[in-house]
Amino acid sequence: MTPRDLACTLISHAAGLTSDTAAAELISAHCTWLARADFTAGYIHAGTRHDGHPYAYIDWDRAVTALDNHQLSCSPSEAGILRIAASLGDHHIPVHLARVLGSLDHANIALVTTAITRANG
Repeated sequence: MTPRDLACTLISHAAGLTSDTAAAELISAHCTWLARADFTAGYIHAGTRHDGHPYAYIDWDRAVTALDNHQLSCSPSEAGILRIAASLGDHHIPVHLARVLGSLDHANIALVTTAITRANG
């Protein structure tokens, strides 16, 4: 799948779940993670359901664990976006906002603000 197709499938798969949709939209709008083969191959499960519809979802726990174990190299901003999206997508994953927000520029702060608003319904 292209990054654009993957983004559409992630968002479609999460439809109806506001926090999951917000997480999928944030990671898609950021445009970095879905363009990385190591991320898409290692932390996204995708396929086709029995009814022929595609699905895709991110294993947020594995992705954040890999980030914590330095198995996913990235900038602080990219790490911050991934951590925030993971926290939206999996309520068991905490995010320390004071640690991640300081690494984000205005464009990424806007993406996060949109995601938080979306998650709130």
